[in-house]
Amino acid sequence: DGGGVQDPNVAWNNFQFASAQSFISNVVFIDDRPFINLGEVSDIIPDDIEREDIENEAMGDDVEGPPDNVRDFSESGYDHDKLDSVEHRLLVKDLTESFADKEISASFLFPGSDDEEDSVVSQAHKLSKIADIVVVDWYLRDQRYDLTCRIIKDLLSAYHRGEWRTRLICIYTGVEVDVLPDALLAELKRNKFDMEVISRNEGNTISVGGDVRIIFLNKREVLPSQLPAELISSFSKISNGLLPTFALNSVSVLRKNTHNLLSIFSSNLDSAIVGHRMHLTDSDDVETFALDLLSMHIKSVLSTNLVHRSSLSLGRFEQWVDLFSPNDTVIGK
Repeated sequence: DGGGVQDPNVAWNNFQFASAQSFISNVVFIDDRPFINLGEVSDIIPDDIEREDIENEAMGDDVEGPPDNVRDFSESGYDHDKLDSVEHRLLVKDLTESFADKEISASFLFPGSDDEEDSVVSQAHKLSKIADIVVVDWYLRDQRYDLTCRIIKDLLSAYHRGEWRTRLICIYTGVEVDVLPDALLAELKRNKFDMEVISRNEGNTISVGGDVRIIFLNKREVLPSQLPAELISSFSKISNGLLPTFALNSVSVLRKNTHNLLSIFSSNLDSAIVGHRMHLTDSDDVETFALDLLSMHIKSVLSTNLVHRSSLSLGRFEQWVDLFSPNDTVIGK
């Protein structure tokens, strides 16, 4: 049985997955077909409200069927009548619970049929600033994907300007996904994006400069209970490496200890630092002192949680060498 020694590849991937899961704190969903299973919340529905009305409201204004100005997708093989089926619903309750099980919060943006597209793009931009992952439907309005492409283009532009932290975008849709990457690439090319840093990979994924990953998942094939693991796994491929996971784990620990740090730097210490400043002639000295004090506490938090031990141990280096070094390299103890 190999003496119970774990496959280096399995051990490495498990560590990358755990690091990504620990880091990811918020996922934003952008979809025009939110749905909540009313069968499980029937007790809270007033008797004087028709069940059908509530479901229609949850599903959106156009739940009755495709709009009159629907585009012709006959050549692409899409069936208009199927675009309003249950396969296109975003199961809000199931998704919220699935991500909560992973200690990840889920936020939602539901563009309405009357919302201005500029407003939707702006709201998506603001939400992405606090999101680790953005999940967006391919069709957000009238069975058209131009609004989705606008959102993605805005996010990619913001990322290159350093205004956006999201590194993973997921197209989560009810249509077949095989043709979608090429459609998005064509749209990016038409908008003069630097295609030298954008490439399509195996498995319906797009890489942007090595820092951003766009994946395409079908709602029928990846259920809400499976989506968290899929996203975490995809995110771990972006941060795959010794130093990236060290950074991820460090930030994760600091996030979890944010309130402890804030409690240390309370207003009760204001008088002490004011007294310290009164004995100095240069304000830069007290500013440097405060930064050093904060840095010391941050280092203490990281050291106490053994981030460096778990991420940069001898075992981690040996795993890296086994997987990525072509030669028989020996790591010194």
